[in-house]
Amino acid sequence: MINSLDSNKYIELYQDFLHPNPNINSQAFLILRKEFEVKFMNNLLANLSEEDLFIRRKSILALGRFGEKTLKLILI
Repeated sequence: MINSLDSNKYIELYQDFLHPNPNINSQAFLILRKEFEVKFMNNLLANLSEEDLFIRRKSILALGRFGEKTLKLILI
């Protein structure tokens, strides 16, 4: 279970992931993948039905960086 400090950290990192600066969002992605892998991946998968094209596109690109792990979740 994620405590409130971790939850705040996740929210902050997720906002950085959506940042238009590629250096900021790339660093956020790496930390999110390392420290919140399951939560982050589930969030990205949920974003596939998002109407906002920017969020959907960033999520698709990020899921691609997870590799085979993502493909297995999508096909299930």
